[in-house]
Amino acid sequence: SQAEATIKSTNFVMMKTTKLLQALILLLALAGLASFFASLHAVGSHQIDPKSTGFPQTPKSHSGAQCLNFQDGGYLDKLLDEAAVVYLLAVPKAGGTSMGIFVKRCMRTLAGLGYMFETGHSNFHSPSFMDKPTNQSFYVQHAWNDMTQSYFQHASTKSLFIISYREETDRLGSAIKHVMKLMCQKGLPPMIAKGSMNPPQNRTEGDRVACVIDEKEFVEEIIAKKGGEIKGSTFKAYSCQYHDIVEEIMPNLVMVSMSQLDNLFGLLNRKYNCPLETVHHVNGFPKNWDHYLRLQNGTEVDINEWLRHNLHLLEFKLKMKDKASCQGKTKQMGDQIMACPNKAIYN
Repeated sequence: SQAEATIKSTNFVMMKTTKLLQALILLLALAGLASFFASLHAVGSHQIDPKSTGFPQTPKSHSGAQCLNFQDGGYLDKLLDEAAVVYLLAVPKAGGTSMGIFVKRCMRTLAGLGYMFETGHSNFHSPSFMDKPTNQSFYVQHAWNDMTQSYFQHASTKSLFIISYREETDRLGSAIKHVMKLMCQKGLPPMIAKGSMNPPQNRTEGDRVACVIDEKEFVEEIIAKKGGEIKGSTFKAYSCQYHDIVEEIMPNLVMVSMSQLDNLFGLLNRKYNCPLETVHHVNGFPKNWDHYLRLQNGTEVDINEWLRHNLHLLEFKLKMKDKASCQGKTKQMGDQIMACPNKAIYN
């Protein structure tokens, strides 16, 4: 009948309309999701942007690190422009000596232009700092344990901190070799109790010198007791207290992988017209020396070979991280540094 036909036609129209409405709602929902993810991408791009040249407009934290480059006019270059004081810090065997030598040589050239430099193991509190006005000051310091926290606490808002970062196990291996080479050159360190360790034995082999130290004594008296640079642990420097104070104070903080110090020096060279070449990997030891540990069976093993087999077990066997805290945050920070193209971040 005509009535039935009308009803069927109406139902058909309503069904089509309903499907169109459902499709429209789906399209709107998809558009909303696309906009949401685009906004997330924009936030991430603002936080991690290697080509950024402006100061960040969002709060800084480890989770909001911003990648840096070493280009003229780049983000780090602008940070240096804004800073009245630049602190260059590193735990032992993370490039601190290289930074000190570089900046010291550079500042000798700039001293007459109103720049200032200081280095050493003491705190930066000297009456001589007040004797003359300065355009910009550079301070280089080996950061032992929690010293960096004190710098953050008392520094002005116009201070820039540049810290050279090195993964702890890699740093430990370098520190062990450094301490061994130093012992071969200068004998037993003062920390060694009399009679507890035999002095290194040096012998000449053609144009080379072989230095041999007893393995058991070296491990027990030097490594386990964290002699010399071995004690400058990354995890002790970047403790929970360190991470807390970074979150609380939000200093102008740049973290640079030690492997990128040459690039940092290159930027400073260009910026301050320092007439010198980069000095990364400073090594004052003779190159014609070989260093061995004598095992209990009398075998002599080169220190590099010995570390290749033992380095990743030392921290576990000797419980060398007994005073470490917030290792997860420190590892996350290291991962963020290494994930950036130039291995440098601004927090």
